This record gives sequence, C-alpha cells and structure tokens, in this order.
Amino acid sequence: MSFVDAATAKYNIHQFRQQGLEAIEEIRQRGCTPVIVGGTAYYVESLLFEENIIETPESSNNVKELENLESLSNSELHRRLEEIDPQSARLVHPNNRSRVLRAIEVFKLTGTLD
Repeated sequence: MSFVDAATAKYNIHQFRQQGLEAIEEIRQRGCTPVIVGGTAYYVESLLFEENIIETPESSNNVKELENLESLSNSELHRRLEEIDPQSARLVHPNNRSRVLRAIEVFKLTGTLD
C-alpha cells in the first residue's frame, strides 16, 4: 500500500487483507470495478482466498525471537537458514535479506517452511 512507510512500519498480510477488502467494497459501492495491480501473488491471493493466509501467532517469545533476527547481518541470517533448511538456503541469495528473513520467520512461527 502506498501509504505505508516500508522502512518503519510493521504491516502484515492480515492488515492488507482487511484494508484491501474495505477499499474494494467502497469502490464497488460507487458503481466501479476495482482493479488490483502490483505486489506479490500472496498478497493479491489473500483478497480472494482467506484460507491461504498463514496464521502468525504473536506470542511474546516469537516476537522477541523475530526482533532478534532483525539485528543479524545478511550472512548471519543466511547461515541460520542453512541450519534450518540447506536446500532453501541454496535457492536464496544471502543478500536477499527479505526472503531469507521471511523463510526463517515462517519456520519459527509454523515449524515448517512449506
């Protein structure tokens, strides 16, 4: 969403879905057809298929662990991913911080990378 400052805001798929559906409804009430463009397929699909959204419990332990990951360097994060799933680590470049971090987050929150 263009109103979110990606550098400072914590904005997740659940917030996106809620605000996206509200915007779609407002557009439809004006008699117009909403058009969704850009972003990742996961976010776009969240508007269509709620069951595809990964639940992310916000326990204090999980939040603290994830905050600790933010302080690691790219190479440290990639080493963590290699420990969790060497095959996935080979597919993601160490400098692609957001993908490495997301893979680790999904594993920590769900216990699996699938």
